[in-house]
Amino acid sequence: MMQSARQLVGHGLFQVALRRSRARLGQATSTSHAATSFSPPVIVVGMHRSGTSVLSRVLGELGTFMGSQQAAGTNEARFFAWQNRLFFRMASAWWDAPEPLIRLLEYESWQSEFAGVARSWLDSPWSRSFWGPAGPSVHESDGSWGWKDPRNGLTLPVWLRLFPDARVINIERDPAAVARSLQMRSEKRFGTPGGTSLSTLDREQGIRLHELYTTTTRANLQTVEAARRICVRYEHLVLDPVGVVRQLAEFCGTASDDESIERSAALVRRPSLVGASSRC
Repeated sequence: MMQSARQLVGHGLFQVALRRSRARLGQATSTSHAATSFSPPVIVVGMHRSGTSVLSRVLGELGTFMGSQQAAGTNEARFFAWQNRLFFRMASAWWDAPEPLIRLLEYESWQSEFAGVARSWLDSPWSRSFWGPAGPSVHESDGSWGWKDPRNGLTLPVWLRLFPDARVINIERDPAAVARSLQMRSEKRFGTPGGTSLSTLDREQGIRLHELYTTTTRANLQTVEAARRICVRYEHLVLDPVGVVRQLAEFCGTASDDESIERSAALVRRPSLVGASSRC
C-alpha cells in the first residue's frame, strides 16, 4: 500500500538523507528563502520523453545559459538534476514512481525544508559546477539562464520558493507517443544495471505516468503568474519550429533576429507524430 505523506515525514531514510545533506554542507537550512538576490532563471518542465531535451538545446542556441556540465543525450544540468534526484530519494520516490514525493510536497513545511537544502547547495562551492570556473553565480548573472529536468514539474514548489520570479516553460506531448518512447527506451536498456524502468515496459503504465506528471505539473504552474509561464506543444515545435522558437525567444528575452531563430529551429528534427493535439 502507498505510504501517506505523514508516514513519509517520519520515515527514517528521509530523516537520514536530510541530516546527511545538512552535515555535508555544514549549514542549517533557513526558513526564509524568497528574500534572496538570486537572479530569476528559466525552468523547463515536462514529462520524460516529451521534448525537454530538444527544448533545452534550442534555448541554449538562442542564448539562455543551460549549464556548463550537462548529461550526454539529455542536456540536463548535472548540478540541478542531482538536487532533484536527492529530493526524490529523500521522499523514497523514483522518477517512475513519484507519488511519495508528490504527496510530501503538498505540505508547505516540507517545501520549505527542501528549499533550505537546495539553497545551501546554491550557496556552496558546488554551484560552480553549473556555471563553470570562469562563469558568474546565481547571485551575479544578469543574462538569461536556466535548466531542464523532467522532475522539475514535480519539484516546482521547491524551486519557486528560491526563485519566486522564475519563468517556466512547460512542454507537453501526446500521451501515446510518450508511452511508446518510454517503452522503446526501456526495451533498449533492458539488462543494463539501473537503466531499465520495468513499469514503462507496459505502455498503459507509461500513459498513467504521463497523466500523473502532467496533472501535477499543471497544478503547480497555477502558482506562477500567467506572464511568467508558457506552454509549448512538442508537436507544434516539430511542425512549426521557426514560429515556436520565435515565441520562446521573446519569452526568454534572448536573440530574436532571423538568423538566430533559423539556426535554433534547425536543431528540431521531425519524427513521426502521434495525436498532434492542440491542448496544452
